[in-house]
Amino acid sequence: MTSELNDQTVTDETLVAYLDGELPPGERSSVESALESDEELRERLALLDDGARPWKDAFAGLLEQAPMEKLEADLAAAIQQQAEQAPTSGSADLPPIIKVPANDHGNRRWWRPAMAACVAVTLLVGFAAGYGTNEAQNPEVVAAVGTEAEAWRQAVADYQALYTRETLSVALTDPVVQSAGLQRVSKSLGLTLPDSVSEVGGLDYKRAQILKFGSQPLAQLAYLYKDEVPVAFCIVRLDETDRAASNEVRSGLNIVHWSKGGYSLMLVGDLPVEELNDFARELEGRV
Repeated sequence: MTSELNDQTVTDETLVAYLDGELPPGERSSVESALESDEELRERLALLDDGARPWKDAFAGLLEQAPMEKLEADLAAAIQQQAEQAPTSGSADLPPIIKVPANDHGNRRWWRPAMAACVAVTLLVGFAAGYGTNEAQNPEVVAAVGTEAEAWRQAVADYQALYTRETLSVALTDPVVQSAGLQRVSKSLGLTLPDSVSEVGGLDYKRAQILKFGSQPLAQLAYLYKDEVPVAFCIVRLDETDRAASNEVRSGLNIVHWSKGGYSLMLVGDLPVEELNDFARELEGRV
């Protein structure tokens, strides 16, 4: 975006430099004169100004938690690897190189650590989302989190951690609709889920849906605990021997998990582990 002023072009880059106090006095005066007479230019300046500042506060919490030394080392290694793999000759298809000025000032001083935090969050979110795709059973992905059984439980916990009471508030509570949902899930899973799984005392049943872990359908039955806390009962077919129930914590949520008849099952939610275990025992007896 540009604006014409006395045969000169006022670019967004010039406006950013103006906001950061980097323009020479003469050019700064010219920009200020243009701003007085050009409403569109003032709107562009306001847009750039608003776009620059909130990001710092938005990323502040992430920056406090981000392992900066490791992130920067990983980023440097990735850049080095990319450079080694890059073609030696130029290509019209290659994107232009973006250069960051060495004399970074003002609000741009936080750019480098914030970008590292962005990279970290992007990698974490992408990795979590990858569990639900066919890449979930890629040996390299599984090795990063442990066994395949651990990978599916982590994927479910990451997904469940995003749930709130409002997530389930739109679920249809008609018994006929809920029963039909259970039948669809049972058919996809190859395992009969009786209507009684929706009648667990202390849990308000909301819905059943089919997700995906690798190439396998993953059943999720969603409940609310005390009308506030989302709880999920999840089942997937995995090549896992029968195993008694045990507890763990993933993504800040309590989990009870077990395996039976070629299926892995888990109940997950942010509620006391004793109550979670009671609900799990009841569900285990019905499936």
